[in-house]
Amino acid sequence: MKILLPIDFSANSRVAVYYAMKLFPQEENTFILFHCSKPETEEAEKKQFDEFIATLSTGQVFETLTSTGITAQEIKRYAIETRSDIVVLGIHGKLNNPENVFGKTISALMGNIETPLIVVPEAHRSSVPKKIIYASDLTNINEELKGIIRFAKLFDAEIHILHIVPEELESQTFEDEQRDLQLITRNLYSKIKFTPFTGSGIIEAIDEFVKCENPDLLSFYKHPGNLLQMLWDMSLAEKVSMHNHLPVLLFRKEE
Repeated sequence: MKILLPIDFSANSRVAVYYAMKLFPQEENTFILFHCSKPETEEAEKKQFDEFIATLSTGQVFETLTSTGITAQEIKRYAIETRSDIVVLGIHGKLNNPENVFGKTISALMGNIETPLIVVPEAHRSSVPKKIIYASDLTNINEELKGIIRFAKLFDAEIHILHIVPEELESQTFEDEQRDLQLITRNLYSKIKFTPFTGSGIIEAIDEFVKCENPDLLSFYKHPGNLLQMLWDMSLAEKVSMHNHLPVLLFRKEE
């Protein structure tokens, strides 16, 4: 696998790099450090890039890339050009803090990058995921599960499908949905659990589930028309900061 690691020289960039190396065996994968600098500070930031690598003190050999331009666009471009399988980057503080430039980058990436994206918050302490929340409205569940399962199999992790059931939904309709989901998942992956949550709020459901189940990772698919669109477009910042120890794995459905 190729793992693209955008960095901004912050302490949390190191957290994200260490997390990526924890997830993926170093001898089997290629790690690409990427930094997008401003044209007027390019030379100074090249030196800072070298100093950042020295502080990692891992003995790991990294491929390195630098560029100038709009950071989110450059990350997307290099993810494609390097044929990266996943992008892992850190976030420090709240995403919606106007002073958090990398937070703005992540917000811009979420709706536009086709490569799977892991956002690692500042409070996270590296651990291999063993329990993953996959929040879904069950739209395109059969196709979406394939990406989640591929990731979960790397770590023999459980997948908890968290599905919000509208309070007004007829019980028979919900029972039909649950039966169909069980048929879909039965032969795909043995470690899948289905957790219905009656209510109108995906945010509240995630909050309650995290408190009860103590998962290691949150996972979503983002695509137009999805029930979770509003979560990503309007309030992801608050959700990440609400559970700021949990990395978030984002897949984007191709249109």
